[in-house]
Amino acid sequence: MKKIIIFFLFVSLCFSKSNKAPDFNLRDPYNENFSLSKFKGKTVIPNFFEIYCGGKTASDTEKQIKELNKLCNELCKGRGCSEGIISITLSSCSTTDLKEWIEERKIKWYIDNDFYDYNFDVIKSYAEYLKV
Repeated sequence: MKKIIIFFLFVSLCFSKSNKAPDFNLRDPYNENFSLSKFKGKTVIPNFFEIYCGGKTASDTEKQIKELNKLCNELCKGRGCSEGIISITLSSCSTTDLKEWIEERKIKWYIDNDFYDYNFDVIKSYAEYLKV
């Protein structure tokens, strides 16, 4: 757990530079729109990972989601962390039901797929941002 918190603190410091993180607009599987600008002035933990066909994920991803769930429960007192964690995934397979995947893992924060338009807009912009 300490490693994860240290990582999140590192990421928070990276994103707290005077350079603004790139904004994005996404719609979660529950049809709710959200953007980074919605969280202006708040600490946000960005999380990027890939979901394979049929909802399969790497064991490291599953560990990461479990740790984020623990962190969410500790920090947000079980209310959900829709104000602090944003997960953005790549799922290039139509057999993956993201809503079902989220519910199986009891995820209580914003999550969406950056593959809908086949451009990976969010992931590309964050890769460029982090290079700087």
